[in-house]
Amino acid sequence: MDGDPGVLRAVRATFPGMAIQLCIRHLHSYHVYHLRYLFQGPKEGIEPFLDITHRMLYANNLKHLEYLFKEYSSMRNFFIQKGLEAEVLNFESKVNLI
Repeated sequence: MDGDPGVLRAVRATFPGMAIQLCIRHLHSYHVYHLRYLFQGPKEGIEPFLDITHRMLYANNLKHLEYLFKEYSSMRNFFIQKGLEAEVLNFESKVNLI
């Protein structure tokens, strides 16, 4: 699913009680577009954020994802200090990290 509110309502109505997952490609594309073209804050943390979140979304196995989560966790405060708090919280809410 791509996060469109209309699609979300239709999916929930069609599959009540089922877990709904966003398409990882759409989630990553949203972050790339938002951070590269719309974001008005400092640019310093953008590429590292996009890199680690992309690698997490496309991890091939759970062990690799756990390793990447540790790397992400160690960088989290850096991202927030660089003005990416909203993006960090958005990403985490979409992938249920925290």
